[in-house]
Amino acid sequence: MPLTPAVADVVLMTDRLDQLAPARRMARATVRVMKQNTALALGTVLVLVAAVLLHLVALAGGMLVHEISVLIVILNALRLVRLQGPGRVELVEQVEQVEQVEQVEQVEQVEQVTDSEHLEGSRVLEEKEPVA
Repeated sequence: MPLTPAVADVVLMTDRLDQLAPARRMARATVRVMKQNTALALGTVLVLVAAVLLHLVALAGGMLVHEISVLIVILNALRLVRLQGPGRVELVEQVEQVEQVEQVEQVEQVEQVTDSEHLEGSRVLEEKEPVA
């Protein structure tokens, strides 16, 4: 049975195996941050619910603490952005190259249209000139 990207654990999009180690590091860091965020969020909610039910914390104070914990979770997740992802620099370079190619293609299309209009205009002039 052939593997497809839908069932594969890893899909290599390029032939550069040197990017496999950084991708694995990023995946492990992502899982670690997800576990940290889940533990923080669930821990905060459990403590706040217990504190509110025992009348140790007012509802408004509990909501404030919850919102602060949400911000901490978001900031913790943003740490992943700083990680050097696999091929991040190469990806930016590839995008820039694609944009340059698209610009060149657009210029060529404009030149073709301009050339074809010029040829049509010269044909019209040739048809209008009297034959001697």
